[in-house]
Amino acid sequence: ANFHFGVFLTFASIGQRVFSQTEPKSHRDFGVFPTFAGIAHRVLLDTCALLWLVSAQKRLSPAAKQAIQRNAGELFVSSISAFEVAVKASKGKLDLPIAAEDWFSLALEHHGIREVPVDSAIALASVALPPLHNDPCDRFIVATSTARSMPVITCDPLLGRYPGVSVVW
Repeated sequence: ANFHFGVFLTFASIGQRVFSQTEPKSHRDFGVFPTFAGIAHRVLLDTCALLWLVSAQKRLSPAAKQAIQRNAGELFVSSISAFEVAVKASKGKLDLPIAAEDWFSLALEHHGIREVPVDSAIALASVALPPLHNDPCDRFIVATSTARSMPVITCDPLLGRYPGVSVVW
């Protein structure tokens, strides 16, 4: 199925945009941070969840929407998602009104989503995973989830079969 973004970034307003008072010093400083509403847990969006959030599509499950609302300001995405967005756009499977790199940056900025870089530890961990999933991008997302102890918002049931991965959907 092709995604179409005919109007430039019809940003979803799922929950109030809230930012953590404590920014991580590096990509290794992930964990749980207190917020005024209690404890916000850091969650990782897979690429489809990011696309659906940004396009305000109804495809996000109620549990995914609730997790996004509850953890606003503590939302993360793997840098491999930038690659996936660019590949989908270049193959005509994703219609973006601007260049993929600009779209990705604006989407993250607008929703207060922070990027988790794919470092060598994540890259190597993705190769060491059990062969449950053939998509290398999803393997990077799984490795990021386990390395950073973050649940993944995804509709892909295979991701939840990996040891140590918690899926929200």
